[in-house]
Amino acid sequence: MWAASVQAIIDHPLRGFGIGNEHGIFDYWKPELRDELGTVMNTFLQIAMEAGIFGLLFFLLFIWMIFRALMSGRAAFRKLGEQDMVLIGTAFFVLLCVVVFSWKMVDFLLGGFTNI
Repeated sequence: MWAASVQAIIDHPLRGFGIGNEHGIFDYWKPELRDELGTVMNTFLQIAMEAGIFGLLFFLLFIWMIFRALMSGRAAFRKLGEQDMVLIGTAFFVLLCVVVFSWKMVDFLLGGFTNI
C-alpha cells in the first residue's frame, strides 16, 4: 500500500490526486486494496499523495508553527511559575504528537474512522 502511494506521489508530485481520492488511486495501482483500506496508514504519505509535495510542506510548516508556539508558551509559563499551565501545555504537546504521528488522523479529518 505504501508502494502505491509512493508511485502516486512520483506520478503527480506537485498537485497530488485530490483530497479524499485515495480509493481511486488504489483502483489504479492496487485494485485488491480498494475495499480493505481507507488510508495508506501514514499521515505524511497520505497528505503528499492527496495534496502533493507543496501540501505536505504546508502541513509540516503548520505543525512546526504549532509545536514552536506550544514550546514557547510552556517556557513562558514555567518562567512565571505557573505549573498548572505548564502541565496543560505539556498535555497539548503530547496530544498534538499523538495526532500528528497517528495514521488515524487523516480519517478523523475526513469525518469517519473507516479503518478501525
